[in-house]
Amino acid sequence: MAHTELPKKEKQGGADYTLLLQKLEHAVLHSSDSSRTIETLKNKEVWQSLEKENRLKWASLAQIAGEIETALEVYKSLTLSYPEYETGWEEYLELLSILDRNEMLAAEIARASQYLSKNRLKGWQQQIKKSLPADGREGSEMKTAFHLLKFEDPV
Repeated sequence: MAHTELPKKEKQGGADYTLLLQKLEHAVLHSSDSSRTIETLKNKEVWQSLEKENRLKWASLAQIAGEIETALEVYKSLTLSYPEYETGWEEYLELLSILDRNEMLAAEIARASQYLSKNRLKGWQQQIKKSLPADGREGSEMKTAFHLLKFEDPV
C-alpha cells in the first residue's frame, strides 16, 4: 500500500494553523463575516507564531482585506524574524512603495541591503531618489535619510 504524504501542517505549541489560514483566506476572498475576519487578522499572538511562508500569506491576506497597517506590521515582523527570506522583503518593500511611504521605504531598504542584491533594490532606491526635493534643500529629511543610508548621491 502506497503512503501518501500529507502537506506539512504548521504546529506551534500544539496548535495547527493550516485550517485557520484556509478559513481566513476564504473569508477574506469572499468578504464573509468581515468584523471577525479583521479581528483574526489583527491577532498578533497568532501571526507571530507562524513560520515564514504562512506569515507571508497572513500579511497578504491582511493587505487584501484592507488592513494595511496590520499587513505592514506582519511584513516587518517577517523580515526581522527571517531576514534571509527574499520574498518577504520584496513584498514588504513593494507595499511600502505602492503606499508611497518613502521614508520608511528608505529605512527598510537599508536593512534589506544585507540580504538582497543591489540590482533588486535599484527600483525602490530610484523611487526614493525621485521623491527628494528638486531644489536641493539641505534640510530635507528624505535627503538626510538618503545620505545616512549610504545610497548613491541624490544630487
